[in-house]
Amino acid sequence: MTSHRVIASEIRVGHPLPWNVFDANGLLLLRRGYVIDTPKALERLVEDGLYLSELDSSQYKDSQQSAKPPAPEKPSALQLLLDARRLFGQPIQDLNTVRDFPARVRRIAQLVNQACETNADVAVATILLLQDHSYTVRHHINTSIIANLISRSTALPDDEVLVITAAALTMNVSMYEVQDKLNEVKGPLNDKLKSLIAAHPEQSQQRLRKLGVENRLWLRCVEHHHECENGAGYPKGLTGDQIEQGAKIVSLADRYCAQVSVRNYRSTRAPGNVLKDIYLEKGEEIDATVAAHLIRIVSIYPPGTIVRLRNGEIAVVVEPSGDPDGPNAYAVLGASGAAMAVPTLRRTSRDDYRIIDVLTIDKVDFPIQMSRLWGNAAKLG
Repeated sequence: MTSHRVIASEIRVGHPLPWNVFDANGLLLLRRGYVIDTPKALERLVEDGLYLSELDSSQYKDSQQSAKPPAPEKPSALQLLLDARRLFGQPIQDLNTVRDFPARVRRIAQLVNQACETNADVAVATILLLQDHSYTVRHHINTSIIANLISRSTALPDDEVLVITAAALTMNVSMYEVQDKLNEVKGPLNDKLKSLIAAHPEQSQQRLRKLGVENRLWLRCVEHHHECENGAGYPKGLTGDQIEQGAKIVSLADRYCAQVSVRNYRSTRAPGNVLKDIYLEKGEEIDATVAAHLIRIVSIYPPGTIVRLRNGEIAVVVEPSGDPDGPNAYAVLGASGAAMAVPTLRRTSRDDYRIIDVLTIDKVDFPIQMSRLWGNAAKLG
């Protein structure tokens, strides 16, 4: 149950929230420790209505009469992204019940943005390692992560980064209700499904307008996100500079995340192979500058890649190193196949720890606890 309604003067911009905050229906919106980074974001949140739980409300009143409580610990990158997935779930279930849809999406975009700021390696790793959610949920969150990181890499203004992140979250809004079913289709699509897919960029843009989205960049990114540099895309066959730059970012992020994701109708693909195919086979369709930023961000072995080492161990890549072919990884299984009591750092640039194979998450049968590999950056709670 919620109690006290929060007013703007009770929240400090740029400082961690001292409590969990909920909407009027008791849905958790932002977790204790989340940082609201601009006065405008705070104004929108307060206008929508922020509430404390009865327990936090009681503690808040007590704190007004006692010493200032210690600053709360900021949520980890992993926690922020799990919260983003949870908040994204409700709009998918029933768009008509979501109060102020644009504000909800901006809030999710801010969670993704803060996660990428907090620890980009953990954010990228979730794309490969957290494959157990609905495809619709994880694909949109994953695409928003890559779109956010590319936008940052191209030095776009902060407000545009957030808009492009929001566009990635809503690129398929006209198909939210059916995308999981599409993921289950095996074999060629029928004409009806082909027509639905071909029409979805324009229909998604139209649906966003009906849901209250007015930002021109947001709408154009969604409408153009299946256009290609060489005119081979849809719905209008635009080329080059006719295509919104943010849409090129969303498009490439969409392609990459779809290929590395677990799908019902095909095997999951290794990140390095996906990059090669995108760059070599689809090079004429994509913006070379955007592709260069993607390659720099994810590399052949992005964080979260499960690898087999020359010494027989199985390891998980945790961060890049100076050698693009030799990232730092933690061994989780010994050469005998037994789980290691403590994950052990392996610098795969060394000959004895060189990577000889890549395993996708659907091909392994052992649990991977991200907190054991990234520590507090992947802490939950």
